[in-house]
Amino acid sequence: MTVIGFNIGLFAYPMIEMIWGEKGLLYVIMFDIGNSFVIFGLSYTIGLIFSPKNNIKEDKIHFKVIILHLIKSIPLMSWVIAILLKISNVIFPIFVIDLLDILSRANMALTLLLLGIFLNFNIERKYWHYILEVMLIRYSLGLIVGIFFYFILPFDSFYNAAILVAFILPIGMSAIAFSAEFGYSEELTSMIVNLTTIISFILMWLIVLILGIT
Repeated sequence: MTVIGFNIGLFAYPMIEMIWGEKGLLYVIMFDIGNSFVIFGLSYTIGLIFSPKNNIKEDKIHFKVIILHLIKSIPLMSWVIAILLKISNVIFPIFVIDLLDILSRANMALTLLLLGIFLNFNIERKYWHYILEVMLIRYSLGLIVGIFFYFILPFDSFYNAAILVAFILPIGMSAIAFSAEFGYSEELTSMIVNLTTIISFILMWLIVLILGIT
């Protein structure tokens, strides 16, 4: 559940916009369209299936149960509705856009508050194996795939660099909420989220400096 998905909305958007402006931000947004489905669809489903609240050996999670949970997932349904509205070229009044902008700012503050509440560096030694395993998988595969796409994709340097950065971004904050919902360790998940946030911040700036694309 924590191996897949990237924290793009809260982590990447402000950083990418500051470094590469609206052009780089547009490329990352396109990446985030698929990333949102992975987090709120695939990651959520994995969390549901292997939840400690379920007896995997005795209970079988039926497809119908998964679909019902996904339909009740507010983030996923919001994503679907937003995509449909965009495809339909629906234009909102200015006051609606301003209201959504205010709500988005509140969401960022609440998310960071959630991260602080579950922040815990006193993790038992037995959990470090899982933490290192998750980070090794994420960053090794992320760097390999990102570097491969950077040199292979037939697009401009901004696009390829944005994709490379996207593949080394930290774990999405939603993993903490999923852990609370499905009975996983919120402290362990928040620890992984915090560590990947620090590592990704360092890696992102190293990539920007090495590539020299500003």
